[in-house]
Amino acid sequence: MKFYILGTYSEESFEAFVNNPDQDRKAVVNALSSAMGASFSDIEFLRGPYDFIVTIEADSFETVAAVKMAVEAQGVGTVDIFCLLYTSPSPRDATLS
Repeated sequence: MKFYILGTYSEESFEAFVNNPDQDRKAVVNALSSAMGASFSDIEFLRGPYDFIVTIEADSFETVAAVKMAVEAQGVGTVDIFCLLYTSPSPRDATLS
């Protein structure tokens, strides 16, 4: 299943981001996801009420919940999990009759 994780940085995490902008955050998220049994797909940084969105795939919600707890335990900030329940067919998949 595909999951989206929206998160906000804590003050400490944001300060570390500003002090070390060259840190490879994708590698960190990938390692953490793999350690919890999930497969990291992508991370994007946002403007607005959330600071980032992570896309991962996992066999269960419980696996993604473990990733959430590990992230929050490290003091990164807070995260919300959303599961992709349905994917509409791509227009490329449509057949013309």
